[in-house]
Amino acid sequence: MNDITAFQTYGEYKQILDRELQESAEGFVRIGYLLKQARDTDILKESGYKNYVEFAQAEYNIDKTMVSRFIRINDKFAENGNSDQLQEQFRGFGYAKLTLMLQLPDEVNNILTPDFSKSEIQAVKEELDAENKVSDLEVMMEEKGVEVNLDSMFAKAMHKLLQDEPEKYVELFKVPTVGTGHDTIIKLVSNILAPSGIKVDTVRIPGIGRLMISYKGTEHDIETVNVRSGEKESCTWEKAVEDIMSMMVLADSPEESWEETYGDLFPRKEEPKKPEVAPVQPKKESKVTKAKVEEKPKTEKKVIKTEESVPKQQENVIESQETVHKQQENAQILETAVPINEPEVLEMMLEVEGTAETQQNQELAAENAAEERRAEDGKTSEGSDFADAGKMVEDDHDGKNTETVKEAAGQQEPQLPGQMSVVDYPEILPADYEERWIHFQEKVSELYDKAVRQNSRDAGEVRAICEEVVGHLAEVI
Repeated sequence: MNDITAFQTYGEYKQILDRELQESAEGFVRIGYLLKQARDTDILKESGYKNYVEFAQAEYNIDKTMVSRFIRINDKFAENGNSDQLQEQFRGFGYAKLTLMLQLPDEVNNILTPDFSKSEIQAVKEELDAENKVSDLEVMMEEKGVEVNLDSMFAKAMHKLLQDEPEKYVELFKVPTVGTGHDTIIKLVSNILAPSGIKVDTVRIPGIGRLMISYKGTEHDIETVNVRSGEKESCTWEKAVEDIMSMMVLADSPEESWEETYGDLFPRKEEPKKPEVAPVQPKKESKVTKAKVEEKPKTEKKVIKTEESVPKQQENVIESQETVHKQQENAQILETAVPINEPEVLEMMLEVEGTAETQQNQELAAENAAEERRAEDGKTSEGSDFADAGKMVEDDHDGKNTETVKEAAGQQEPQLPGQMSVVDYPEILPADYEERWIHFQEKVSELYDKAVRQNSRDAGEVRAICEEVVGHLAEVI
């Protein structure tokens, strides 16, 4: 004990602490290996314990979760995935960091070094978690903007990084390239991109996803990893400098060059006001840069206020408490009858098949069938009354008189919030309304199955299938 507490200098103290932390991580790997031996062999045969989990709990108070974690650390970080020795590249991380890295893919773990702090590794994990929340379909639909002809992942990632960090673009633009030795240029560029020598920059490119650029000093190649696909690409510093300089447009100033390169105004920062008190000590720069993601504009819900004076026909309907209850019940029935799943609807609209000509024929057949059914059950007049009543409720919200509404029956206005729906008047619905509704659901299901089988993404086919769904919906009423 006296040996470990008798420190002469900070360097001696840190050396001992580093050794203990490294041995601690390697100890966890060995523990995992020994637990795997208890799991995979009959070493516990004479112990009286049923299995290795019961043994660890009873003898060492290690619960099932910790046992699993020890084994997973051994699987992922031990030599050959089953050894009592930690892989060379993961020595010095410590247990806390390795526990975080259990949740990262191998491609990302391989670009990390023990120099990264736990909080920096956590930042890397947060970037992966954020990208995993975006589906492949959403990435495909993202607006890609101006296409840039770049031949490598590093070039694409660096082009986006310098767009997100224009100040860094300015610094690189000022690097002297004429009459300067190649090694000197590389050193100047590396000092701008990774001042401490080791860093991970993350960018997000629409249509591709997040890319991570890893720097580990000029003695190692730069590595770029596609977070979504796991694809990794290496790039020499010589090629990196060439790519950076070639993407910069020649101009009188770095700001003008940035504007020409990205087709946008250079973002100017306001000069900070002089602090009245002593400035706060600047924080140490992180070795991990997170991707800058444009926030989607929030759409405000518009609330349309209705006038206090409501036409008498609508006043009588609104004041009826019984009608209000029916409206709520019918709304619930419709919601449960056709549950809406946004991703599935999106996929159906993207993957449909059909033509406009087929749709016209189906609409004509649907209208003829509807007329025959109305004639058979004597509901033709009721159907007409139903159309007129629905028109009155939907178009009379702005105070038009009844005669004007009837004249404009062919131009139906959108229903406003708070107005009554046609399903609130069961007495004017066709007698076979429920049967038609079920038939509509079956048709929609058939069309969805058809879209999935064909896996079509043609815009014309999307329009055709939507029109077909609307045509079948018309049969219901």
